[in-house]
Amino acid sequence: MNDPISVVNGVAVPVGAAVLLAIIAIVIRLWQGSEKRHTSELTRMGAAHQAELTRLGNAHVAEVTQLRAEVSALRSRVDHLQDELDKERAQTTEALDTERRRRWKAEDAAAARRRQGERGE
Repeated sequence: MNDPISVVNGVAVPVGAAVLLAIIAIVIRLWQGSEKRHTSELTRMGAAHQAELTRLGNAHVAEVTQLRAEVSALRSRVDHLQDELDKERAQTTEALDTERRRRWKAEDAAAARRRQGERGE
């Protein structure tokens, strides 16, 4: 049994198994390294995402605060304009009432003169 083929076969099988195990070990190490890189990349992306969410949240709060201030200023302006309009309406109503009373007084005086003229007084 010392022929060269059986010696080569006897040596080749354990060497082939060792090479196969070495290849499997290399693949596992590469996969683990890839997994670590992937995990670190996910962690980095998660942190970047959280930072962006925080930035957007802060921008939203600032925008809402600004809009509330603008709404408050506009409400104040509307209140002021409403007051001015109320004053103007009051003045207009008073002027119309004064004119109406003047006209009624003139009509009453004219009616009184007509009545005096009809009676011949």
